Amino acid sequence: MFRVATESDLPKIMVIVKQIVVEMSSSNNRQWDETYPLPNDFLQDIITESLYVLEENAQLKGFISINEDFPPEYNELNWKAKELLVIHRLAVNQANRKEGIARMLMQFAEQVAKERGIKFLISDTSELNVGMNRLFNKLQYLKVGQIHLGEKEFKFNCYEKEID
Repeated sequence: MFRVATESDLPKIMVIVKQIVVEMSSSNNRQWDETYPLPNDFLQDIITESLYVLEENAQLKGFISINEDFPPEYNELNWKAKELLVIHRLAVNQANRKEGIARMLMQFAEQVAKERGIKFLISDTSELNVGMNRLFNKLQYLKVGQIHLGEKEFKFNCYEKEID
């Protein structure tokens, strides 16, 4: 079941984040590390009710943040989107890999956009994040370009999708 995250979800969220940081580090992907994402990033999402969790039998299977906020670096690109929602901080619990959870989270984001009358979803991921880049391609997101974010030495691929 999808639901808006609450503060009581934060410990489980951070366990998943720590799993992913280790996993990303082992594959030379430093998109998530000790500096991002932090509990305060998720707390802000919780306060604004933009963080959603997928929970089943009291197990947090994954989460996704969906809002209208984007970094100023996005302005460097030529997006089709004018009214849009942005996907941030999508993650799947390691115990639930290979269950299609990431796809379900992305489809949930599309449903949220439809319910709000928004025609475009946009997002980014590290050029080193093979799995997420593959997922964007499978779900027919179009690559708009690349940007640098923060102090990261690698680029981020930026994607958008028009929702039917």
